[in-house]
Amino acid sequence: MGDELLPERSPLTLRVLVVEDDPAIRLMAVDILSDAGFETLEAGDAAQALEALENSEHKIHVLFTDVRMPGITDWSWRVLPKVSIHSFV
Repeated sequence: MGDELLPERSPLTLRVLVVEDDPAIRLMAVDILSDAGFETLEAGDAAQALEALENSEHKIHVLFTDVRMPGITDWSWRVLPKVSIHSFV
């Protein structure tokens, strides 16, 4: 993909936390989102994701996650900070 097809980066860059236990899928998602102009953070499991959400020095705007991930239970999502959750499945 040539740079001429990529949108201009805006002064407000959206930060996306990519949570995926499969390293190949996580890398692909991060590459695609980065190429599209998003700032990305990565987590390989639920514990890393919760830590990133709680300790990030910058606001995370989008949570991009695997729905079925080892280490996450129904109650774990209830302890997340206030996050707007949208499903695109």
